[in-house]
Amino acid sequence: MYRKLLYNDDCILNILTNTVIFNFEEDWKLYLDWEADNIEEVEEDLLKKNNILLWNGGAPKVEPTETGMLSTLYDKSGNLVKKIDVSDGITTTEIFHSNGFTSSLVRSTNKSIIYSSTYSLYGNIMNEVSISEEDDSKVETQYHENTKPNTTAIRSFHSQDGIKLFYDINGEVIKKEEPNKISYLYNGNITKVEILENNTIISTEHYSEKTQVLYKRDDHKLKIFIKFNTITGEIVWYKRNKADFEYEVYYDNQIKIKTILKKSNKLLKFIKYFDGMDSIDKKLYHIGNDIYKCSTYFTSGKLRGIGSLSDDNKMQDEWVFYHHNGNIESKHKFNEGKLIGNSSLFYENGNLYKEITHD
Repeated sequence: MYRKLLYNDDCILNILTNTVIFNFEEDWKLYLDWEADNIEEVEEDLLKKNNILLWNGGAPKVEPTETGMLSTLYDKSGNLVKKIDVSDGITTTEIFHSNGFTSSLVRSTNKSIIYSSTYSLYGNIMNEVSISEEDDSKVETQYHENTKPNTTAIRSFHSQDGIKLFYDINGEVIKKEEPNKISYLYNGNITKVEILENNTIISTEHYSEKTQVLYKRDDHKLKIFIKFNTITGEIVWYKRNKADFEYEVYYDNQIKIKTILKKSNKLLKFIKYFDGMDSIDKKLYHIGNDIYKCSTYFTSGKLRGIGSLSDDNKMQDEWVFYHHNGNIESKHKFNEGKLIGNSSLFYENGNLYKEITHD
């Protein structure tokens, strides 16, 4: 029945008669009686009045302060939308979510922005950037998203010198980005390092989580791949690819135990070494038509035997074996791993000892 006027508190509007009643008139007593019986309606009317006054027709309200000025902007529902505080040469602009939590905050001078931050609907900080006016250095921090108010955990940190740090939900650094280098960490220890060139990974290093020993290195640019012992750090395997060729070396206690050369995944050359020695035990060379020339050796380095092998590792054609003194020990012929024809056996002095005929 009655409505408050926007800019006057000493009068009221009777909406039935559309007349204004002042507090010195007789009808004011009727209003006071109605007000006492309709408290909820009066409070609702007062709230609407205050919200409209705050809204101010959509224009911000500007007030002077001791150190500058304060500007506030509200929506029609009385919610604070934007606040600008100018104090001692610093301008702070704050934008709000509809629920009253801060949405973003920016601090600036006459020259530039010196700080900015954004917040989730729950008031949790999501991102902040600090900029130094002295050297334009910038620090950017991002945070994990949380659904609970007032809970934050750093997700990433970015500095002007090109360093970025990424964190897990517990605040542990799990990744570090530097110019042309990315490091991955677990429990404070580096587990992997990537080297970049023109934003492309050209090499990767892997480290043991427990011992921090380098156990694998991949050079994607040169196509060189190396594995190391996870405890001692000694090399155990080396591989290099070039065009269709692939070369591998296996090590034990830093001594070569075998080398393999392939082309288009076809074996071209194989060398096996005696355990713990730098002397060759066995050699294989591809000579065409899926046939390999095979040589075996004594630990002294002298030839032990020579012949041909098929690609399924069966003896083929003529094989000759030697004594330690270099004289022939025996001669044989094979077909798919089976002895054929005659075999000749010799004494160490070179004299014929025996001949055997194979069916």
